[in-house]
Amino acid sequence: TQAQTVPPMPSAQPMRPSRGRSASAAIAAVAIAAAVLVTGAVVAFLLSSSPPPPAPSKLGVYSASSYGFALPNGIASSGADIWVANQSGNSVTELNASSGALVRVLSADRYNFNNPEAIAIGGTHIWISNTPDHSVTELNASNGSFDRLLSGSKYSFDGPGPITVDGSEVWVANTTGNSLTEFPVR
Repeated sequence: TQAQTVPPMPSAQPMRPSRGRSASAAIAAVAIAAAVLVTGAVVAFLLSSSPPPPAPSKLGVYSASSYGFALPNGIASSGADIWVANQSGNSVTELNASSGALVRVLSADRYNFNNPEAIAIGGTHIWISNTPDHSVTELNASNGSFDRLLSGSKYSFDGPGPITVDGSEVWVANTTGNSLTEFPVR
């Protein structure tokens, strides 16, 4: 293999168009040189910056068999606990947020769940939308006890789905009715 000689870089002198070179060629050469300098600066910056932070050390995967999950479709946090709406299981699972330990599974019959789709928490209450029954179940957040079932013409639920709380009002999206229902937190 023969060694190749690289011609030396021209000295930094202003570029002037010569007889054989047009002004546009000179401008293009300056643009290319500027791009090379900027690229070099970016590469130098990236190589000198600190490495990305490490991935979180706590990672948990909680399985259906241990936690009663059956098509978990909605999730909300009360700070100390995580609440999961299990659509196929007609249940709600409560987990301890700091340890991931199972607190309890609330079942359909006692709580009037029917394919619970979404869940929201506000203050001392939890609301779960039951899409097929056109209802919302309200629970006590401190102990998981049943509070009341909201349904009927007063609320005009029509396929209640996503649900949220803004502090003083509960908002429910009626997916089949193309509407929202708003009612006060009590």
